[in-house]
Amino acid sequence: MTECCVCFDETTNFTSCGHSVCLSCIEKIKKTCPMCRQELFKIILSNLNIHKFISSSSGDFSNKSICLLSENLFVGFNNLSYIDFSFNQIVSLPEKLLNGLDNLDTIDFSYNQIVSLHENLFNGLVNLKRIAFSHNQIESLPENLFVGLINLYSISFSHNQIVSLTEKLFVGLGKLECIDFSNNQIVSLPEKLLNGLGKLDTIDFSGNKIKLLSEKLFNGLDHLEFIRFSHNEIVSLPEKLFNGLVNLKKISFSHYNQIVSLPENLFNCLDNLSFINFSNNNISLLPEKLFVGLKKLDTINFSDNQIVSLPEKLFGGLKKLKCISFSNNQIVSLHEKLFIGLGTLDSIDFSNNKIVSLPENLFFGLINLNSISFSYNQIVSLPENLFVGLINLNSISFSYNQIESLHKKLFNGLVKIERINFAHNEFGSFNDYLFVDLNNLKIFYYLHFQLIFYR
Repeated sequence: MTECCVCFDETTNFTSCGHSVCLSCIEKIKKTCPMCRQELFKIILSNLNIHKFISSSSGDFSNKSICLLSENLFVGFNNLSYIDFSFNQIVSLPEKLLNGLDNLDTIDFSYNQIVSLHENLFNGLVNLKRIAFSHNQIESLPENLFVGLINLYSISFSHNQIVSLTEKLFVGLGKLECIDFSNNQIVSLPEKLLNGLGKLDTIDFSGNKIKLLSEKLFNGLDHLEFIRFSHNEIVSLPEKLFNGLVNLKKISFSHYNQIVSLPENLFNCLDNLSFINFSNNNISLLPEKLFVGLKKLDTINFSDNQIVSLPEKLFGGLKKLKCISFSNNQIVSLHEKLFIGLGTLDSIDFSNNKIVSLPENLFFGLINLNSISFSYNQIVSLPENLFVGLINLNSISFSYNQIESLHKKLFNGLVKIERINFAHNEFGSFNDYLFVDLNNLKIFYYLHFQLIFYR
């Protein structure tokens, strides 16, 4: 026992440079030791006076510059249900730190410098529901770490250095709903890793180094709704990977994967699927029946691929489709019936392709279309009736093409249009009749200029 160097109360807490300080003075002196003023302030936390940071059944120790915890820290605080040690400088946790905390519901040690966890750390914590260790330096997890945590439903170990996960890591976690191991160094996932997790609804393994996925990885996960494997090194997907995932809503395999093609039956029977993102891959061709039966699909993103053409009936039957993005591909032309029946479509983006011309009836029937972008293509001219019937169109962008002129009736009937962008094309003048009855138009871009309309 010694005196706090700030208020002179008794304490057993010390800075990393050896000076004593009580917990009530931590906020006052911030990160500079009040004695030597040379090192960043760190706290070695003991059992004495921690009640000052405990309110009812919760312990908030976040952002207190704590670097070390004593093993008997929580002796006598058995009613704790929530502890938060996020945003500190903790490197390790004593094996018996959480012993006796039978009511513990939530643990948060995010944003520390923890390297490893003892396999007995969570022993006896049968009421534990949420575990968060994101933004640490953990390299591996013991196979028995979660044994007995039968009520656990959320695990987050994102932004660590984990290389692999053992096959039996999640055994017995029948109530688990959310797994987040994004932004680690994981190379592969065991085929049976997720076996028995029947209530799982969210999986995030984005930002790893995964190359292949087993066809049976998601077997039995009929509650699964969200899958994220973006920012990996995946080359291909098994045809039956998503079989049986009847509640699946969102799939993302975007950014820095290396997928070249997709099996025609990959999305079979995914009746609830609403969102597909395969942007930033190496896909060159999409099967015509890829989206067949996806009646709830509203967003498709295949931007930044190598796609050259799209089958005429690719979007057939997608009655709820709202957003289509195929920007940054190698598409040369679009079939005039490509968007037939897509009455709910809101946004179309085919910018940064090699499109030379557009069929006159391409947008026919798209009465809810709000935004069109075909910037950075090689379009020379636009049909006079291209935008006929697009009564809800708000924004048009055809900048950076080779358009030589605009027909004077091109924008007729676009009563809600606010922004038109034809900057950096080949025409230097236009007919004033272009803007007749465009009462909501605010900005028109052409050449290197913009016309601003004041109403």
